[in-house]
Amino acid sequence: MKSLLIIMYLTALFLFQSCSSTSTNSHYTSSKRYQKRAEFKKDYLNNEGKNLSSEQISNLLSKKVNLKRPLKMAVVKLIHQNDIYSNDITYSEIKFQQTIMTNETAKHFKYIVEKSNYIKDVSLIPDFIMPKEDDFKSLRDVAALMQADLLLILQTKRYTDYDFNLTKKNEAKAIATIQAIVLDVKTGVIPFTSIATNEFLAKKGKKDFSNKELEIRATISAESNALKELSKDLATYFN
Repeated sequence: MKSLLIIMYLTALFLFQSCSSTSTNSHYTSSKRYQKRAEFKKDYLNNEGKNLSSEQISNLLSKKVNLKRPLKMAVVKLIHQNDIYSNDITYSEIKFQQTIMTNETAKHFKYIVEKSNYIKDVSLIPDFIMPKEDDFKSLRDVAALMQADLLLILQTKRYTDYDFNLTKKNEAKAIATIQAIVLDVKTGVIPFTSIATNEFLAKKGKKDFSNKELEIRATISAESNALKELSKDLATYFN
């Protein structure tokens, strides 16, 4: 029964969320009314754990983030204990993480730089300088040390189903959803959010060392497709 419920859930995800994205509308921030606003000057993250005051909320709703200049963007992909394959680490799992954070991301971030009028550099935050706590304040400190104007924070959810049999090639189907925010490093304001979902069907080939690697290859491709949608949203917003 539990397996049946999982399959039904995955099927619903494939049918209703495949190949979609929802992002912050750039028409609002590019409007003349928004551009006439005064720029943010205060830091809204250093609030000592307190809720925003009425004055701070008023400022947030009446001022603007200046994005009309050359911008450098630092990128971090959050990895949690409940992320995919959190048990024993194998060659395939290591390959998965390295591929997502290098080859697959590089081509999509290159697209952002080429298509955006304002984002001129995209740099991944190396693991060894990541803070112990992945809260906004700590991540922003690292981005500031990298002299980045913006911090892109990504969080991914992935689901994979597979069909292993003796009469035809084994198959794996994956769906990935990427949630993203862009943080203005100077003020702590979040001018951009996006959620992108995509999928991929993989059949086992000669290069797949094992069925596990087939499953992971499907997951890599699904996340890459979602990241492609997200990159388009980012490039459009920062134009």
